[in-house]
Amino acid sequence: MEAKNPQDGRSPWVTGILVALLLAALPLAVWLDLKNLADAALRRQASDLNSVISSVRAYYASNVVGRVLAHPGETRVVHNYESVPGAIPIPATLSLELGRVISEQQEHRLSLCIGLSVQEPLAAHARRVREGLAAEPARQSRPETR
Repeated sequence: MEAKNPQDGRSPWVTGILVALLLAALPLAVWLDLKNLADAALRRQASDLNSVISSVRAYYASNVVGRVLAHPGETRVVHNYESVPGAIPIPATLSLELGRVISEQQEHRLSLCIGLSVQEPLAAHARRVREGLAAEPARQSRPETR
């Protein structure tokens, strides 16, 4: 008796066509996988942004609008607004506190980090900006030397 060869029933053409179909479907599988990853990342980012916007709205409603409405009369903008009735925070204080509020809200999420750093006193920074702006026209009128 003769042993049967397992490939006797299949032609090499069928195997070749099957391999070609699988290779042709590979880019589609990769595209679908990348599409799924991108969709998940966009949903996570949208959720984080929604959370940030909700935090900012809640902070603004309680620490700015709520304080103005609760105190009839003059409103002042000061850095220590918590201790002054009817006062609201200055922009620098507002930025720092919003950063804190958002960081607390996003503490459990790794996809959003907010930081604020000041490398030098603000007065010195403002002076440098003014000096730089004043020197800009002079720099533009001089030809570059190399």
